[in-house]
Amino acid sequence: MKNTKAKKKNLILEFSCKGCGTCCKEKGYIFFNKSDIVKAAKYLDLNPLVFINKYLDYDDSLGYHIKVDEENRCHFLDEKDKCVIHEAKPTQCKTFPYWKEYTDKNGNLISGKFNRPCKGVKIKK
Repeated sequence: MKNTKAKKKNLILEFSCKGCGTCCKEKGYIFFNKSDIVKAAKYLDLNPLVFINKYLDYDDSLGYHIKVDEENRCHFLDEKDKCVIHEAKPTQCKTFPYWKEYTDKNGNLISGKFNRPCKGVKIKK
Protein backbone atom coordinates (compact mmCIF):
# COMPACT_ATOMS: atom_id res chain seq x y z
CA MET A 1 0.00 0.00 0.00
CA LYS A 2 1.35 3.40 -1.00
CA ASN A 3 1.63 6.24 1.46
CA THR A 4 -0.83 8.82 0.14
CA LYS A 5 0.60 11.60 2.24
CA ALA A 6 3.55 13.10 0.42
CA LYS A 7 6.26 14.35 2.72
CA LYS A 8 6.52 18.11 2.40
CA LYS A 9 10.05 19.13 1.45
CA ASN A 10 11.59 21.96 3.43
CA LEU A 11 12.69 24.76 1.16
CA ILE A 12 16.00 26.53 1.64
CA LEU A 13 15.53 30.18 2.42
CA GLU A 14 17.83 33.15 2.03
CA PHE A 15 18.02 36.35 4.03
CA SER A 16 18.79 39.95 3.20
CA CYS A 17 17.95 42.38 6.00
CA LYS A 18 15.47 45.07 4.96
CA GLY A 19 15.96 47.09 8.15
CA CYS A 20 12.26 46.99 8.97
CA GLY A 21 12.73 46.35 12.70
CA THR A 22 10.07 43.62 12.86
CA CYS A 23 12.44 41.19 14.59
CA CYS A 24 13.19 43.87 17.20
CA LYS A 25 9.55 44.12 18.27
CA GLU A 26 8.76 40.50 19.05
CA LYS A 27 8.36 38.74 22.36
CA GLY A 28 11.54 36.98 23.40
CA TYR A 29 15.00 37.58 24.81
CA ILE A 30 18.04 39.21 23.27
CA PHE A 31 21.08 38.15 25.25
CA PHE A 32 24.27 40.10 25.83
CA ASN A 33 27.45 38.26 26.73
CA LYS A 34 30.37 40.09 28.35
CA SER A 35 31.91 40.99 25.00
CA ASP A 36 28.57 42.30 23.69
CA ILE A 37 28.17 44.48 26.79
CA VAL A 38 31.66 45.95 26.50
CA LYS A 39 31.28 46.66 22.79
CA ALA A 40 27.82 48.26 23.03
CA ALA A 41 28.80 50.31 26.10
CA LYS A 42 31.90 51.60 24.34
CA TYR A 43 29.87 52.45 21.24
CA LEU A 44 27.48 54.51 23.38
CA ASP A 45 30.40 55.98 25.37
CA LEU A 46 29.10 54.47 28.61
CA ASN A 47 30.74 52.58 31.42
CA PRO A 48 29.70 48.90 31.09
CA LEU A 49 28.03 48.98 34.52
CA VAL A 50 25.99 52.04 33.52
CA PHE A 51 25.04 50.27 30.29
CA ILE A 52 23.91 47.19 32.23
CA ASN A 53 21.85 49.22 34.69
CA LYS A 54 20.22 51.30 31.99
CA TYR A 55 19.51 48.72 29.29
CA LEU A 56 19.73 45.16 30.62
CA ASP A 57 17.91 42.84 32.97
CA TYR A 58 19.53 39.86 34.63
CA ASP A 59 18.15 36.45 35.43
CA ASP A 60 20.15 33.70 37.17
CA SER A 61 19.12 31.10 34.60
CA LEU A 62 19.25 33.34 31.51
CA GLY A 63 22.00 35.85 32.16
CA TYR A 64 21.90 39.41 30.82
CA HIS A 65 19.16 40.27 28.37
CA ILE A 66 17.81 43.49 26.97
CA LYS A 67 14.97 45.35 28.64
CA VAL A 68 11.94 45.84 26.42
CA ASP A 69 8.90 48.06 26.73
CA GLU A 70 5.29 46.92 27.17
CA GLU A 71 5.05 46.28 23.42
CA ASN A 72 8.24 44.13 23.39
CA ARG A 73 10.04 46.88 21.46
CA CYS A 74 13.82 46.96 21.80
CA HIS A 75 15.18 50.06 23.54
CA PHE A 76 17.70 50.49 20.74
CA LEU A 77 15.13 51.08 18.00
CA ASP A 78 14.67 54.70 16.98
CA GLU A 79 11.38 56.24 15.84
CA LYS A 80 12.00 54.92 12.30
CA ASP A 81 12.63 51.36 13.57
CA LYS A 82 16.38 51.60 12.92
CA CYS A 83 18.90 50.16 15.37
CA VAL A 84 20.90 52.90 17.06
CA ILE A 85 23.65 50.44 18.03
CA HIS A 86 23.73 48.61 14.69
CA GLU A 87 27.54 48.82 14.51
CA ALA A 88 27.81 47.28 18.00
CA LYS A 89 24.72 45.09 18.20
CA PRO A 90 24.98 41.82 20.15
CA THR A 91 25.97 38.52 18.57
CA GLN A 92 22.42 37.20 18.74
CA CYS A 93 21.19 40.10 16.56
CA LYS A 94 24.12 39.79 14.14
CA THR A 95 23.44 36.14 13.48
CA PHE A 96 19.64 36.38 13.05
CA PRO A 97 17.96 34.47 11.43
CA TYR A 98 20.71 31.86 11.12
CA TRP A 99 20.10 30.43 14.59
CA LYS A 100 20.32 26.71 15.32
CA GLU A 101 16.56 26.39 15.80
CA TYR A 102 15.92 27.75 12.27
CA THR A 103 18.62 25.95 10.31
CA ASP A 104 19.38 22.45 9.10
CA LYS A 105 22.57 20.52 9.88
CA ASN A 106 24.35 22.35 7.04
CA GLY A 107 23.49 25.80 8.34
CA ASN A 108 20.80 26.46 5.72
CA LEU A 109 17.80 28.48 6.79
CA ILE A 110 14.83 26.22 6.10
CA SER A 111 11.12 26.78 5.71
CA GLY A 112 10.05 24.00 8.07
CA LYS A 113 11.80 25.64 11.03
CA PHE A 114 11.67 29.38 10.34
CA ASN A 115 8.20 30.70 11.05
CA ARG A 116 8.66 34.36 11.99
CA PRO A 117 7.48 37.47 10.19
CA CYS A 118 10.50 38.81 8.29
CA LYS A 119 10.47 40.83 5.08
CA GLY A 120 14.09 39.86 4.41
CA VAL A 121 13.52 36.09 4.15
CA LYS A 122 12.57 34.52 0.83
CA ILE A 123 12.83 31.17 -0.94
CA LYS A 124 16.30 30.63 -2.37
CA LYS A 125 16.27 30.19 -6.13
